[in-house]
Amino acid sequence: MSEYDLFDTPEDMATVNRALYLDIAQCMNEKGLPYSGTMKENRLPDDRDFGLWFEDNAEKFGFDNEPSKVQEAFDFDREEGGANWDEAEIACADLSKAKPAVQAFQPPQDELTDSLVPRIRTEALLAAQEDEAWQKAKETWGACLKTKGLAPSPGENDWVSVESKSFLDQEDLQSDEVVRLAVIEAKCNDETRLTQKLADLVAQYQLPLIRQNQAAINEFKELKQSRLAAAREYSATHG
Repeated sequence: MSEYDLFDTPEDMATVNRALYLDIAQCMNEKGLPYSGTMKENRLPDDRDFGLWFEDNAEKFGFDNEPSKVQEAFDFDREEGGANWDEAEIACADLSKAKPAVQAFQPPQDELTDSLVPRIRTEALLAAQEDEAWQKAKETWGACLKTKGLAPSPGENDWVSVESKSFLDQEDLQSDEVVRLAVIEAKCNDETRLTQKLADLVAQYQLPLIRQNQAAINEFKELKQSRLAAAREYSATHG
């Protein structure tokens, strides 16, 4: 779906977000408030579903990702800006999203949640979950966890071990024990090809839906390219 979904990849999302942040920054600065997270995003997180798969990332950050310089900048701004910073950011964001120049790259919320692209995603995912291959892939992954002393979570959409879930419920993402568990889970994901198998299965169900709606969905493909181009141009002229 990456051809049609504007926010399918972290790279594309970062491109659009940076352009939006640059516009919001003008409003915030006019209010005398800092808004410095307008640099290019350094962190492009693991963007695949169905559990951890990137072992190097798990070894460094556990269940978290590399710290984002953009987020760190905004966290600093929030502290410096005081109690009114969040309220001002919301107001400035609303003003930005009402501008035609920003609307050229920022889609409306209903398009992100209710349009053809998310509907196809949801329908394909639900169909894939009913496929025997889905359960078989999850059972194989669970068996790998068991051989390494962990128990797979029983939830249909839980892609972590029972042991990890207890830490994640406490928002502990990077302690030594969490890193150890994350590495085990990433290894099992890779060894059993869990993420790849399930992603391929979902894609199999997406393809006929795309073909059935080819003319309509092609409009989203063109729209994505025009929005990315508009975001890049905005950042180039305002960054």
